[in-house]
Amino acid sequence: MFTRTKAGANVLEARLEREGIRTDAMHSDRGMRERTRALDRFAEGKIRVLVATDIAQRGLDVDGITHVVNYDVPTDPEDYVHRIGRTGRAGAAGTAVTLIAAGDLGHVKTLEHHLGRPIPREHLPEFDYAGAPRTESSGGGARGRHSRAPRGMGARLGDELTPEELAELLKHS
Repeated sequence: MFTRTKAGANVLEARLEREGIRTDAMHSDRGMRERTRALDRFAEGKIRVLVATDIAQRGLDVDGITHVVNYDVPTDPEDYVHRIGRTGRAGAAGTAVTLIAAGDLGHVKTLEHHLGRPIPREHLPEFDYAGAPRTESSGGGARGRHSRAPRGMGARLGDELTPEELAELLKHS
């Protein structure tokens, strides 16, 4: 899983661990020994998810990566290409998923322009399209302290958006 920031990687790592998913994080605030250990643990299957900033996108060579999740939409199209390329090593196939909140639409349109094709979109009713991570403690639609996007349509699930707002998020360029 890729995040845009080191703080975001730490928050996501902690959330996944709380859910019982063996996880480690890799970013520039971690020493080389810690980053190497995280990568080795991931390659050996000792952890299920490696959460990383773009420090890990280039040169990351781990066999058998089947899924890449962009928790944050990368701002640079080349970063997107390198991130999702982790699944296609040596001719292998894989799945890349990018979570898109309302504040990410500009970056997504830039990616689509760079790629020369639309990125397929799928509506997930339980996803918070405003960008605030949904937690049991945050209740209803309240924005949490670690919002993914400080602006947008407010902290609402897909089924709480107007048809026009949902269509804007799901339409292709």
